[in-house]
Amino acid sequence: MKVTYDAGDDSLRILFRNAPIHESESTRQGLILDFDQHGAIVGLELKPASEYVGRLTDEPFFENIASTPSSSTVRE
Repeated sequence: MKVTYDAGDDSLRILFRNAPIHESESTRQGLILDFDQHGAIVGLELKPASEYVGRLTDEPFFENIASTPSSSTVRE
């Protein structure tokens, strides 16, 4: 899993696995799901993320993600 946050456009991206994205779908305002060629979810994006998640630049947010097994955290 890879988590990135872009403060410039206030977007939080979570990739569950490294696979080509075949199609994206906006399910609700601010939530975009990415699918592979078989229809499985590859990742998601929240925008504007701070409205849904809170203060994303706080260390505890990223520390909680990093403590999850097999996860990595990236901040841009």
